[in-house]
Amino acid sequence: MFKIILDMPLPPQLETPTEDIEIMTERDKSIQWKIKAQAARITFRLFSKYANPGFSNQDDQEKAWS
Repeated sequence: MFKIILDMPLPPQLETPTEDIEIMTERDKSIQWKIKAQAARITFRLFSKYANPGFSNQDDQEKAWS
């Protein structure tokens, strides 16, 4: 589900590169960017917690996955 959210296309007005601070703050308020940011944070936390071999149990399958 997180991959689907992260791969969702954005409207062109939210995706074009810009250096303008006002446009950046306006984009930060966009619901599409907020959803993608939350999905990215959750995905990062899942991978940093469960893909770390130091935190896994002694199970070989679990260590192989991480």
